Amino acid sequence: MSSPDSPRPSYYNIQRGRACSNCRSRKLKCDGVRPICGQCRNRPPRSGAPCLAQADPPDHQTPAQMQETIQRMRSRIQHLERSSEVPLSQPYASSSAGSTPPYVDQGFEEPPKDVIKQLIETFLNYFRDSGYFFMEPSRFFQCALIPLPIGHIDRPSPALLSVTYLWGCVLGPASALADPYTEDGFLLATLNNLAADIRAFAVHPKLILETLQAEILLSFYFLHVGLPVQGRYHAGAAASLALSAGLHRAPRSPQPDSSSSPPFPLAQMLLPADIDAIGAAERIGAFWSVMLINNYWVASHGCPSAISCSMSVDTPWPGGSRADATLSRFLNGDDREGNTPVAFLVKASILLERIVSFSVRSNAAFDASGFDTLDKRLQAFRSALPHVPGNRTLFVARCLTELAVIRLHGPLARTAERAQYEMLGAAGRVVSTVVPVASAEAAFGADPILGPLCATVGTVYIDHLTALRNNGGGGGALKQYQEMVKQLRMLVSAMEVLAHGGKSPVMGALASIVLRLEIWI
Repeated sequence: MSSPDSPRPSYYNIQRGRACSNCRSRKLKCDGVRPICGQCRNRPPRSGAPCLAQADPPDHQTPAQMQETIQRMRSRIQHLERSSEVPLSQPYASSSAGSTPPYVDQGFEEPPKDVIKQLIETFLNYFRDSGYFFMEPSRFFQCALIPLPIGHIDRPSPALLSVTYLWGCVLGPASALADPYTEDGFLLATLNNLAADIRAFAVHPKLILETLQAEILLSFYFLHVGLPVQGRYHAGAAASLALSAGLHRAPRSPQPDSSSSPPFPLAQMLLPADIDAIGAAERIGAFWSVMLINNYWVASHGCPSAISCSMSVDTPWPGGSRADATLSRFLNGDDREGNTPVAFLVKASILLERIVSFSVRSNAAFDASGFDTLDKRLQAFRSALPHVPGNRTLFVARCLTELAVIRLHGPLARTAERAQYEMLGAAGRVVSTVVPVASAEAAFGADPILGPLCATVGTVYIDHLTALRNNGGGGGALKQYQEMVKQLRMLVSAMEVLAHGGKSPVMGALASIVLRLEIWI
């Protein structure tokens, strides 16, 4: 405690007229010096100006004064809300039919209704029953065309609509649309709307599935244009959302026993348990679509899958009904469930992912037992694949299965004659499968996974041709060399058709690479 003779703090020494009226009216018992609030010290003298500090300490306020303070704060908040540049409105709240909700990308303007109809019809013509789109097509089409602004809860989410328009633009005629309805414009709108959709999950559960669908389609688009970092990012986001929503469990499967596995403190039920048949089918399709896009990135880029195959999965196969250890039963050879084209496509992608992961682990030490298990499982699955001419989903499933054979036997092809035989046989089957349908596939739109797949087959032929040239050999080797050159050129021609007619920039780039490598053979 300071003595009366100790120097006073500088804020006690004020000029006459500088203090506000409240500070002048309050006198300390020591020396009669007036206390000065911080606001008064830092502003020019204004005799009689109101003080910004409370005249009395907060705990000495009367109830009436406290009520007056609360009312004043409420009025201030309301004023700030009205004057703010970003309205503090509830996302996905109902809005009038003629206005755009404030949480939607304000730079994005929806196309006219006739253009929307055209884009969605083009989109559904390609993605219906593909395994990449799990929403019920008829209901999605009807909701998309409701005459309400984008962002209304009765329509698909803004991100899902934007990415649908994006794919419709990619697959449609090149001159059908003009600015601002371009591929780049729809891509930008999708990226901007995704963040708002994620923030609005608490408004309605349907936004979770619609955002998940948008993430899958966006990742698939980045596979189409050859941007792996962006594509893997959105595939990982889709996987994280699917697992957080519990889609790896059957819609009505029991929760784990809390006595043996205590629940995570932040766990919450994102999706309601009671759903109709359409909703249940969408949830099943949603999980396997996420699995599919993740396995595609494993196959095309060699990255680890965001969904571990050791994880317990109870979700039935598309078209199946049994909800019990779905994934482990399939890998162990039980293939009685899931006989739809989409289910076969997903199974082929799972085997491919398992083989790629096995090959990475086997670089250090070869696992003969694991190799034999995967080889037998793959051969059994390939034998069971149905052949239905004109079915694009089964066509891609067969190609993925042959790619799995190549990836399994490729590391042993230089030292094991059987491995070389299996790998070259699978490469030949891909060529005989892709070449006859290249023109039809190009007219419909090339599947993005065909680019990495065909490039892998081309590399197989180039490597073997190089080995034949370096090792020489007799007439048999020359005949084999000439046959492989013929196969390779047929493959490159098919890739060029798919690149130009099928609007596949990745296929075009990979075809150019294979063609340049072929020149040196």
